[in-house]
Amino acid sequence: FIFTQESIKSRMTGNGRNFIEFGRCKSQDEMIEELEAISLEDLEDTKKLISNPDNYFFVNVTGA
Repeated sequence: FIFTQESIKSRMTGNGRNFIEFGRCKSQDEMIEELEAISLEDLEDTKKLISNPDNYFFVNVTGA
């Protein structure tokens, strides 16, 4: 996260996204706290969600 915030353009884009999503700009400290609060259980739950093929729809499009 911190590396993407190094340029002014990246910070402006991130602040704009945060303002649209949350109605305010989050500080770097807030974002770091949120990242540090992620538990191993959270990661395992996300892994199960992402790797479960029942959560996806597949479409095969071929030319005529």
